[in-house]
Amino acid sequence: MCSSDLVLREVRRVLRPDGALVLGLLLADGPWGRHYQELGAWGHAYYQHARFLTRPDLADLARAAGLRQSRVRSALFWPPDHAPGARGARDGDDPSAGFTAMLLLPGAIDSAAPTSI
Repeated sequence: MCSSDLVLREVRRVLRPDGALVLGLLLADGPWGRHYQELGAWGHAYYQHARFLTRPDLADLARAAGLRQSRVRSALFWPPDHAPGARGARDGDDPSAGFTAMLLLPGAIDSAAPTSI
């Protein structure tokens, strides 16, 4: 088990039935996640120790911990080497976004719902 798996399982264990977990992430498969991974590969003091998850990795970890996605918002729609843009956050998981926020709730994932986060 990885540390992310252990953390999500512990969150699920202590989460009240009506509770929720809000995650804010720079995902590995997003432009900012790729940028910070590159900095880490160059030996950046912070990012060389960071672990970035892909969308499928996070979906698998959440599912295994007994958490289901309720809501997702995407933001940070400009590349790391550009000035900030005016485009604000929006609902849904947009792979072109640099930042993803999601609300996870306790419970099994609905088999009829999409499995991606």
